Amino acid sequence: MMDRPQKTLFVLSMAALSLVLVIGALVFMLLHGADSHGVQSGQSMQTVQKRAEKKDSRSGVYADKAHVCETVAVLAFNAYVTPSENRERLLVQYFTADAEGLTYTPEDFTPQDTVDSTMVGIIDEDADSVTCAIHNGLESPWIMRLSGQKNRWKVESIEAPTDVYTQQLPDDKQASGGESK
Repeated sequence: MMDRPQKTLFVLSMAALSLVLVIGALVFMLLHGADSHGVQSGQSMQTVQKRAEKKDSRSGVYADKAHVCETVAVLAFNAYVTPSENRERLLVQYFTADAEGLTYTPEDFTPQDTVDSTMVGIIDEDADSVTCAIHNGLESPWIMRLSGQKNRWKVESIEAPTDVYTQQLPDDKQASGGESK
């Protein structure tokens, strides 16, 4: 059995060891947690915060790629699939002049549901482009490739799932119920 002074020494030793472990864990978390958020050795947290604020205040091609899919791709998709009076103006606004897939009109495919930002995701991205998947209830998603151009994002290509296109029989086959004459 330990006498009173030994118990006191033991308790104080355990408290000191616990304190050292807690401080060590905090230092470890600060160092490794900060590294995963873009802090490099020698940088202050203020420098990192200023850089993050500057990045957040940028627009156009500097925008977050997920944000591009959630906003620009959604607006472009809705303009593409919705027959409206101002469709042509919106296509010029959101698509490049030579964008692939613009030869189709809403009449070429079955009526499509418009989407919101919760129905999109990133497939691929690089420095100045992003490929987004747009899910609007079909088996496969629509695929849109956007690129940063003149401080804004525009759609370079749009690909529809194969089950979206309407299939029309030639007039002579429709009249006879699908059989050739």
